[in-house]
Amino acid sequence: METEEQAINELQKGTYDAVIIDLGLKSGNGMNICKFAREKQMKVPIIVYTGKQLSPDEEKNLKKIADRIIIKTVHSENRLLDELMLFLHQTQKESFDKTETSDLSGKMKRLSNKDHPGGGR
Repeated sequence: METEEQAINELQKGTYDAVIIDLGLKSGNGMNICKFAREKQMKVPIIVYTGKQLSPDEEKNLKKIADRIIIKTVHSENRLLDELMLFLHQTQKESFDKTETSDLSGKMKRLSNKDHPGGGR
């Protein structure tokens, strides 16, 4: 996305497992996208990946609304990939855990009904 408006429209679709935001956009401000996601209580992890030199105040404010901040350097693409993989792994694990817990709970319920007289059928 090149603009704040485009990014916010995409975020509202709710189809993303993680978001990488560059603070430098053609139109708007990447920090506003982070704020929007947090105000709407979107559960998506946000990684800010920027070449912008942050002031201490900007960094402090950004840490409140982003999960990670990565400043672009020669080797920062590797760190970005590592962070993204970490978030995606956590998202996948949480989704798997919920499914497994739900399946296990259902199986346990069926088993316990079979053990009691009149249960299970």
